Amino acid sequence: MKKNMKILAMAVGLTIMGSTTAAYASPGGLDKNGGHTCRTNCGKYGLATEEYHYHNNWKQENGKWYFYDREGTKAKGWKEINGTWYYFSGNGQMAVNTTIDGYIIGADGKIQQGNTVQTGWKQNGSVWNYYNANGVKQTGWQAINGAWYYFNGSGAMQTGWQQIGGVWYYFNSNGAMQTNWQSIGGVWYYFNGSGAMQTNWQSINGAWYYFNSNGAMQTNWQSIGGVWYYFNGSGAMQTGWQQIGGAWYYMSGSGAMQTGWIQDNGKWYFLESNGVWNPNAVHVDNLSQYEGFWSDVNVSDIDDWKDIPTHMSARIQFISGNKASVGVGYMASGASRYADVNGIVTFKNNKAVLNFDDDGWAHSGKIEFTLKDNKVYLNISINSRGSSAWGLPAGQHTLVYKQAE
Repeated sequence: MKKNMKILAMAVGLTIMGSTTAAYASPGGLDKNGGHTCRTNCGKYGLATEEYHYHNNWKQENGKWYFYDREGTKAKGWKEINGTWYYFSGNGQMAVNTTIDGYIIGADGKIQQGNTVQTGWKQNGSVWNYYNANGVKQTGWQAINGAWYYFNGSGAMQTGWQQIGGVWYYFNSNGAMQTNWQSIGGVWYYFNGSGAMQTNWQSINGAWYYFNSNGAMQTNWQSIGGVWYYFNGSGAMQTGWQQIGGAWYYMSGSGAMQTGWIQDNGKWYFLESNGVWNPNAVHVDNLSQYEGFWSDVNVSDIDDWKDIPTHMSARIQFISGNKASVGVGYMASGASRYADVNGIVTFKNNKAVLNFDDDGWAHSGKIEFTLKDNKVYLNISINSRGSSAWGLPAGQHTLVYKQAE
């Protein structure tokens, strides 16, 4: 560039020296200071009418320097003056303290001979900086050789976690912004194509993942919005049947853990409140088939009460849905002693519990009902007994006979 400018300067100089008539920006001669005021054709020379100017000389205006050539035209671009190169802007102002076309210009406007500008990467102490082709230190986001970097306000390249514009990014030890999956400190994170750390639900390559507010990928059981989900070791949300810790669970298509009765491929399954499948649960579409009077012996054909053997009985009458009025009675041999309790229960998974305070003999306890396989099962627990030995007997009782109404 210098060589070309020198050749150009020589060509211009030869042209001027070969000219017999000098053209000036205004008629008349120059004053004792070597300048005069422009009167005609001022715009042609980059001057304003009535502007005082010089020919082949310097002029300082408002602290800024300008140079007028032999014809009185303001110098623009590169200009060699007395063997030194200067640069002038579009309005003719001399450049100072900057770098132009890769050359350093000092405070006096002179090009710094022998000095080349710093371009590209440079380590200054423990800090890395990047300089563009003009030697200007870069700040903010910069794309360099296909990777993105971030430089703070002083031009220092950033590494590690950085929050920029309210968004978290991660830069490796070389300063390159990371995207996609990244394991950082033993924790997996996901960064989208712009490098932004992701949180909350994210669909990635056909699978759903959940990242907490810190961006950490979640695994195992997670309660999200009051719903339980299960994520495998790779963080992918699971659906359908899953065997976890030796127990079976069922997750809907949205990944939500299911409870209660579900139907899968035409079969019914019961999932406890913690989601665990109960293989012993029996699904009955219509509990009303259990409505009536049941006993553990067939007493429907016995007319004389004194001939009725000792037996356990139960009464079930549905009121609304799975809510029922129930009663349990126990008759000693020959109808000599009788104990009974009554109450309202709600069946769930074909089961219900009736708590009682007095069975007629000052006994308290609870009765667990199970309606299964066309039988009524009773499990009686006694909490306290009165002074009498009579009353409902504790233990398991199976009522197989449904008495004719």
